[in-house]
Amino acid sequence: MAAATSLISMRLNAKQREAVEVTDRHVLILAGAGSGKTRVITAKIFHLIKNLNVDPYSLLAMTFTNKAAYEMQERIKQFLQVVDHYNTRLTSADEETNRYLNPHRSTDDLETQSRQSSSSHAAVSVKFDRTDEVSLAEGGATQSKFPSKSQYKNRSLRSYERSIMTFHAFGVRFLRMFLHLLPARQNGFVICDDTQKKAFLREIFKEHDFNVQELKEASRFISLAKNKLIFSDASDLEGQIDKNFTFPLKTKKKSFLTIYRAYEKLLIESNRVDFDDLIVLTLRLLNEHASVRDYVGRRWKYLLVDEYQDTDSVQEKIIEQFAKQGTLITVVGDHNQAIYGFRGAQITNILQFSRKYANVHCVLLEENYRSTNAILNFANAVIAGNARYKQGVRKLFAQRDSVGTNPLYLEFKSDSEEADWVTRNVLTLRKEGAKLSEMAIFYRTNYQSRIIEEHLIKAQVPYRVVKGYRFYERKEIKEVLAYLNFIVNLRDRPAFRACINVPKRSIGEQTVKTIFQFLDEHLMGLGEKKIGGENDLTAAGEDNEGGFEENTILEVLAHPKLLERLPKRVHTVLSDFVQFIRSAREKVAMGQPLNEVIEYVINKSGLWHYYEQVSDKFERDVRLGSLKQLVYSGLDFSEETDNESTDNESTDNVNNSTARSKQGLLSAFLENISLAGSEEPEKDAEVINLLTVHNAKGLEYHTVHVVGMEEGVFPHFLSMGEVSQLEEERRLFYVAVTRAMRRLYISSAKIKQIRGEFDFFQVSRFLKEIPSSYFDQESTLLKE
Repeated sequence: MAAATSLISMRLNAKQREAVEVTDRHVLILAGAGSGKTRVITAKIFHLIKNLNVDPYSLLAMTFTNKAAYEMQERIKQFLQVVDHYNTRLTSADEETNRYLNPHRSTDDLETQSRQSSSSHAAVSVKFDRTDEVSLAEGGATQSKFPSKSQYKNRSLRSYERSIMTFHAFGVRFLRMFLHLLPARQNGFVICDDTQKKAFLREIFKEHDFNVQELKEASRFISLAKNKLIFSDASDLEGQIDKNFTFPLKTKKKSFLTIYRAYEKLLIESNRVDFDDLIVLTLRLLNEHASVRDYVGRRWKYLLVDEYQDTDSVQEKIIEQFAKQGTLITVVGDHNQAIYGFRGAQITNILQFSRKYANVHCVLLEENYRSTNAILNFANAVIAGNARYKQGVRKLFAQRDSVGTNPLYLEFKSDSEEADWVTRNVLTLRKEGAKLSEMAIFYRTNYQSRIIEEHLIKAQVPYRVVKGYRFYERKEIKEVLAYLNFIVNLRDRPAFRACINVPKRSIGEQTVKTIFQFLDEHLMGLGEKKIGGENDLTAAGEDNEGGFEENTILEVLAHPKLLERLPKRVHTVLSDFVQFIRSAREKVAMGQPLNEVIEYVINKSGLWHYYEQVSDKFERDVRLGSLKQLVYSGLDFSEETDNESTDNESTDNVNNSTARSKQGLLSAFLENISLAGSEEPEKDAEVINLLTVHNAKGLEYHTVHVVGMEEGVFPHFLSMGEVSQLEEERRLFYVAVTRAMRRLYISSAKIKQIRGEFDFFQVSRFLKEIPSSYFDQESTLLKE
C-alpha cells in the first residue's frame, strides 16, 4: 500500500508508471521528446530503493554527460531526503515528492533548473568506497542488508550517488579494481587527457621524423582502432588493420602501426590510460576474465542506461555482458533523436533491443509535457519522412487545452535579410515581454552564426554562443586575424608570434626567441631605434608607401645579422614570409577590396590548404566554411563603409574619400571586430542563445528560431548521398523542432554566401514534406 501510494504521489502518467513498476525483466522505454524520460529513470531508481528495498550498491545507472548524471543524482537525493522524514502522515511526503515529480507542473520546473546547473558538480560521481568493492571482488565480505529507516540517511544518500555516473566514470572505477589483470598494467593509473595524448604523439613524431601535419589523423586512427577492439599487443595486428582500414600508401600504414605501438608503449610505461581505454579496456576485461564477469553478476542486479540511442558498439557489448551475467537491463531512449552517428553511435542498438534480448517489456512514452500540440503536429510530420519511423514512438501529443500557434516559415532573398528579420523579431518579442534567455537561434553548422552575430551586435542585442565559440573567437578565424593584425601593425609582437609558424613552417620556439632577442637589441621601443653603425636597420628596411611605419619586425627578419644567428633552413622560410607580408601590405596600400585581401592572406598563408587536409569531412567543412565566411564578412563591411561614405560625403568628394578610406579599411575592420569582442555579456546577463542543433539536444526554449533551412545546408550536403545519413539529418531537424515550447520560427534564404561567391539555394526538402496545414497562414508558400 505504501509503495502504491508513493507512486501515485509522483503523479506519473499510466505509461510512465508502467515503465517504473516493471522490475522483473529487461525493459525498453521508448521516450519521445519532452515525455519526461529523466523523471521516469530517476523515479525507477527511487522505486527500487524505497519500495522494493533494493540496496543502492546493486544498482548502476549510466548516462553520457556529467550534467545528466548530476541531474539524476540531485533528484534522487531530494526523493530520499523526503523518505528520511517519512512518517505516518503520508500526505506531507506526498506533497514534497510531488514538487519534483509532477509532470503537469509549469515549464519552469526542476527539470529546466537542473539542466542549467553546472556540470562540475558531477565530480561526486567518481568517488567511491574502494574497500567495499575490492572485498567483494576478492570474494570476501557479502553485501550488506538494506538499511533501516534510522540508517537511511547515512547509507542510502551516500550509496545511490555511487550508482549514477557516466560511462567513462564507470570505466574509471572498474579499471581501478581490475586493470592489473591485463598484461603489463597496474591499478594505480592516471588518466591521459587529450593534451597529454597530443604531447605523446608529438614526441613519437619527432623521434621517427614523421610529418607533424598527420598527427591529428594518427590520433583519430588510434581511437578508431581501439573502438574496433584492435589492440596494439595483438599478434595479428597488421592483419586486423588490413581488414578494417584502407590506406592510400603502404608506407602510411606502416608509419601508423609504428605510431600506435609506440603510443601504447608510452601509456603503459607512464601507467596511463586514455579516454578510449576507459571503455575499451573495461570490455576487454569482461571478455577475457571469468572472475570479472562473475563479480558483475554478484554485484549489479539492475543496470539502467539513459540516452540509449547514443550508445556505440563497444558500450552495447558492455551492456550485453551485464545481461549475460543476469543483470536486468532498463534502457531509455528515442531513436527519433539519434543524431550522433558521426561520433560512432549505433541507432541499431535501440532498434534491435527487443529482438536481441529475451523477455523484453517495451513501453512507449508519447505524451509530451514541453510543447504545444501545434508544434508537436509539426514535429510528427517532420519525422514521418523516415523509413524507420513506425518502430517505437509513433505520435507525440499533449493533453493541454491550448493548441498553440502553428510554426511560421519565411523565405528571404538573402541570408542578410534573414538575419535582419530574425533580429527584429527578437526585439519585437522582447518588447512584448518575452525574456531573451527564453529564446534561442539554431543553425546547422557553426559558420552560419557569423551573419546572425553581426546583426545582433548592430542592434545591441546581447547574445551568448552556447557550448561553442563566438565566430571571431574560433581557432581558424583567430589565426587569420593574427596575420591581418600583423599586416596592419608590423610591431605587433603577439600577432607575429601567433602567425609566424601557423601553419607549421619548421620555425621552432628557439628561432622565435632569437628573433625577439635581436629585436630587443636594435629597437628600444615603439618608434625608437638605435641609430648608426651595425645597429641601424634602415638599410634592410622598406619604403613608407601606404602610410605604414618603418623600423619594424619585418625589417628585423630580413637583416643579415639576424640570419647569421639562425639555421640556414630557416632563411628561405623567413624570406618567403617577409615577401608574403609585403605583398599583402601592397594590396592594402593600393586599395584592393578588403574581401580580396583577406582571401589572399588565407590562401597565401597556407591556412586554406592546411584545413583542406583535415581528415574528418564535417570538421573540414566547418573550418573551411568559417574561413569563407570571414571573406564575406570583409565584403559586407566594405559595402557598409561605402554606403556610409556615400551618405556622409558630397558627390564631388565621394571618389577621393573612397580612395582614402580603402587604405584604412583593414584597420577599421579589425577595430570593429575588437569592439564586438569587448561586448561579451556577464555570466548571469539576460542574453539570447545561439547554438547548433547538435548542441541544443537536451535543452528547451520558450521561443526557437531555426535559420538556414536550405538544401545543402540543412540537410547538410555531405549527408545527402546516403539514406541513413539523410535520415539522421531529418532526426536532427526533429530535435530542433521539439526544443520549442511555445513559438517556432523557421527561415531560409534564396541567396547565401557559403561556398561560392553567391550561391542560389532551394528550400529544404524537410519543409516541403510537411503538409501546408501545419504552417502558420502567413508562411511563405512552399509548393507552387
